[in-house]
Amino acid sequence: MEIDMDYQSEIAWLAHQLEKRMLDDEPSIWKAIREAEFNDTRRYSDGVRQVYIVGEPEVLFEHTKLFDSIPTSMGRIEWTEGHPVLKWLTIHYYLPSEIDEIPVGVKVSLFVEDRLPSWSRPLFRSETVANVVSEVEIKALSRLKNVTSCLIEEMTINHLIDDFMSSEPVEKVSEELYPDIPRQHLIRLSTLTEQHELSDVMDEAAADMLNTYWLQNRPSFPEWMPILSREVAHFLTIKSASSQGEALIERLKVWGEREKRIDGK
Repeated sequence: MEIDMDYQSEIAWLAHQLEKRMLDDEPSIWKAIREAEFNDTRRYSDGVRQVYIVGEPEVLFEHTKLFDSIPTSMGRIEWTEGHPVLKWLTIHYYLPSEIDEIPVGVKVSLFVEDRLPSWSRPLFRSETVANVVSEVEIKALSRLKNVTSCLIEEMTINHLIDDFMSSEPVEKVSEELYPDIPRQHLIRLSTLTEQHELSDVMDEAAADMLNTYWLQNRPSFPEWMPILSREVAHFLTIKSASSQGEALIERLKVWGEREKRIDGK
């Protein structure tokens, strides 16, 4: 399965929610998005969300949509059509032979096939690796508490964005409030089995939960846009898993309780 690296599904989902509420003038996440100034959002990606990846060129080319051909050099990744996500997200790629060029202090996502290559050892020794994406499960990773892992076929964009794995607790500067699943959706979520109806209710529940989160915490746009896109991506992963009943409700509950603050603050 190829990784959807261009946020098309997330942007389409948000656009649909905005369209449904275009005439609403009450304070809401949708009104805040409409009124935000996105004219100069490129400057935010330069300071807020820089993503770093490393791996064999053939692996990256085969399993992602990041490259039109097998990459031969490191550098900032640009989509030829300039997808809107690049306003909020900057992805840097490093060849295995150029890992010494990775900036000090950043965290990387490592793409491999079925083992940890010898050239990656310095990255683990320096605790530079935050995520490992592989074709098969690598048991050695279970011993590394500050490294997460997933299979390529399960990969979503939020795995790359969640690239800050601090070994020390992050000090909370204020209390973060989390949304519950709205009561009006709970019964339908627990009883519906027809996929089309269930999909619609899931969208309504997720949109209401995101709106509640924004009303309670009031993160600012456009700085919060990468976090919002990440959370929509995670929701769409839940939606595509076709869970039903109590299992679905539990997954949505856990999703609602994920931290959504900018840089964890």
